[in-house]
Amino acid sequence: MAQFRSGAFRQQAPSWYYLLAEAQHLHDGEKLGSVGSCIIMEPFVGLLVADGHSLLRQNPLWKSDIVERGDSFGMAEFVKMAIESN
Repeated sequence: MAQFRSGAFRQQAPSWYYLLAEAQHLHDGEKLGSVGSCIIMEPFVGLLVADGHSLLRQNPLWKSDIVERGDSFGMAEFVKMAIESN
């Protein structure tokens, strides 16, 4: 643990270390925090918006009926929905 407290590590810690530390601090490491989530998801949303065939491009106000029902909507549900829509 001493190596993490050294001045060298503080000045050169990789970005993923901060994302994992945020997840550990906020959610016991079970899920990302708000900063980590934004950094991970923004490129995916950007790709979806840029793709002319994307649902986000064709209908930017679309919302899943799963969310409206209050059910869980995670990555597994997103992938399943994408597969079923093709």
